[in-house]
Amino acid sequence: IVTRKGKTGNVHVFDGTDFSLLSRFQAGKARKGGLFVAAADVNDDDRADIVVGFGAGGSALVRVFDGATLQPT
Repeated sequence: IVTRKGKTGNVHVFDGTDFSLLSRFQAGKARKGGLFVAAADVNDDDRADIVVGFGAGGSALVRVFDGATLQPT
C-alpha cells in the first residue's frame, strides 16, 4: 500500500497484510498541488514500483521508483 502525506513530497509504503510501515521517502520537492501515487510493475520484475505524479502548481512531472530499491528509475 502506497500513500502520500498531505501536500509534502513524502511517500509512505505499508505492508498490505499487517499495515506496518515498510518505508518512507521523499519523492521530490513539495509543490502546492501535492502529489498523487500509484503502484504498478513498470520494469517487469514482478514487484510493484511506485509511480508519483505531481499536482497543480508545478511541471507535468511523473517519477517512477523501483519497488525493490526505492531508487528513481
